[in-house]
Amino acid sequence: MNRKFVPTFLCCLMLSSLATGLIVSVKAPVPEPIILWAVITDDPYFGYYGGYHDIFYAMKDELIKIGIDLRIAMYDDFSMYDTIWDPPCTLRPGDYDGNPETHTYGVDGWDFGCGEYWILPTGYLWVNSLVLGDRTVNSSIGGYNIMNWHNKEADYLWNKGLATLDPVMHNRYMGMWQEIFMHDPPMINMYYGELYTGMGSYVEGWDPVAYFYELSRLRINKAKFDAVAPPNRKAIGSDTWIYAVAEQIYGWNELNILTYTEDLIHQMIKDKCYTLTREDIDGRTGKFYQKPSIAADYPTWLPGPYGPNTVARVPIRHGITWSDGVPLNATDVAFTFNLLNDGRAGGESDIRLLLEEAVIVDEYTVDFVLNAPRYDFTTLWGDEWGANILPWHQLKDISPPQIKNSPLMNDWKPVSMGGQGLEGTGPYVITGYQPDVQVVLEKRDDYWGYALGWGTELPQKIILPYIPDAASRLIALQNLEVDLGDYSTAPVETWENMMTWPTHTVYSYLYPSSNPLYINCLNPILSNRYVRLAIAHAIPWKKIRDQILPGWGYKSSFYGGTFILPQTDSFNKELGDYANWNTPLGNDIPKAQMYMNMWRYSQVGTDSTKGPIGDHDFNGLVEMTDFPIWAKNIGTHSTDWVHVPTKPIDPDNDNNDNVDMSDFALWANRFGTYYPYRGAW
Repeated sequence: MNRKFVPTFLCCLMLSSLATGLIVSVKAPVPEPIILWAVITDDPYFGYYGGYHDIFYAMKDELIKIGIDLRIAMYDDFSMYDTIWDPPCTLRPGDYDGNPETHTYGVDGWDFGCGEYWILPTGYLWVNSLVLGDRTVNSSIGGYNIMNWHNKEADYLWNKGLATLDPVMHNRYMGMWQEIFMHDPPMINMYYGELYTGMGSYVEGWDPVAYFYELSRLRINKAKFDAVAPPNRKAIGSDTWIYAVAEQIYGWNELNILTYTEDLIHQMIKDKCYTLTREDIDGRTGKFYQKPSIAADYPTWLPGPYGPNTVARVPIRHGITWSDGVPLNATDVAFTFNLLNDGRAGGESDIRLLLEEAVIVDEYTVDFVLNAPRYDFTTLWGDEWGANILPWHQLKDISPPQIKNSPLMNDWKPVSMGGQGLEGTGPYVITGYQPDVQVVLEKRDDYWGYALGWGTELPQKIILPYIPDAASRLIALQNLEVDLGDYSTAPVETWENMMTWPTHTVYSYLYPSSNPLYINCLNPILSNRYVRLAIAHAIPWKKIRDQILPGWGYKSSFYGGTFILPQTDSFNKELGDYANWNTPLGNDIPKAQMYMNMWRYSQVGTDSTKGPIGDHDFNGLVEMTDFPIWAKNIGTHSTDWVHVPTKPIDPDNDNNDNVDMSDFALWANRFGTYYPYRGAW
């Protein structure tokens, strides 16, 4: 159609629709509350799979005000994980699989979940799998998009942002993506936070954000240790560092890492191509960046078969040896990434969707042939779970399907120590393992990094005791039975009191995670954008910030936005929020109810002051994109419309269960209308 003709055409249609007379609205009945289920763990604390109990109970009190009866089902860690994350993740649609009053493990699915999403502050590692429409858990591509967000515009901007190497354009694309995310939220990030942590005052060079990715500056100050360590700790010695882990070890397969405990161990026994660090660890200041590790330098971008900047040439450092003395070179690096790309050896990685082939250029150079450039290449190649460099000399004669079941992938003790496991390149080797008790690692005397000044003062031994209970970990830390550990949860008052202790160092840091309320958009109710925005406005933000988070050790917290961290350059500083800080709870129930009415009146009634008449794709605006939805569905009934998670459609404006010309007239009459009002979040 000629563009100049469109406005005139629409004008005529609108006049024609007005001539049809007034539309009699149908009053919506008083609705029964909608029962929705939150599936959480029985651990009351925050964390990787924390229970977030207090937050959910606070939400329950507010959601009932807008007609949502929030029920809470508590399971252990892996029962919750199975319910939410495991394929097909398609349970709990509109009929709730069974009785909506009850929730049975293995029968019912989920509507809401919660858990922190720890993200490296140098890139977007793992986020692809959560936000792109083609990364649902039951898709052919694979991924962890349990929310089933299908927003083509958002996917376009995200991919453009990652595929440009220009920082200005990158930030522009990512900024626009964040705005779309907030207007069409697949999940609701509840907060970012400044978190207290503590450790023995003799521990130096440790950064809780750089974590085990950067151990090269870790050391124990012997003079401080001798001055403050209790007798039982002194008996173990100042050459040993003790770090309490919260999660179990489920396996040693480096292509199938399941927990942070497994990940941190692999960070110590293996080196990555690039390593997360920052300019000043001891002062905990400065920007984070990825420094070359096994890679000798940053990549050089070259043209390739898939366009400009689609070949990343990476030089490999000379002088690296495996723990059995065999040199590491480009063969090991190319072998690892091609094996990961093959997929038959197992493992999950975003790399598989980007890498076409790793090509050996010479003994110490590898070309990564990509199907698109990658802005955060060094992050993806540096800290992706399952991308530990593997020893080609040990695995070269094993077919990919057999590798995951090989003793080499399932024995903690390397062959050079008398076991059947893989050799490492990192500063430590495992010398002892008691399941569900502890792991012991000892320093390698021949670690290649010493020549670069890395890790020269590392403790001779590291012990990782397994202490799953958060309260027990805190007591162990306070008694210096451990030097520090995962999730040392304590109220702010406790940490601030410990600041006066000469035995401990207590400080706060900007915790690198989003804390999302996950939403199952496969439920047709929750797939509607208006319902999700209603929930966003009903969350008691101020109560969470002022009454709940201080009990978890948050010195301060501020409203969350998307998965993108405020520490990153691409964080949209002008991004709005859903909070209303002028109210006692920081929420806006009238606005939330307005959004709920958008959804309710889209199903009954034709009162455009209450329902989104003409907004066939529920994007908040009546526009031309709504027209083809009406046109494709002429003569159909509601049971015939295609339902896409987060993108439901409703072309039946007068709700007579038939798409006809009267619906077209209503659409034309409301053309250009925003719901519930322009600029609303």
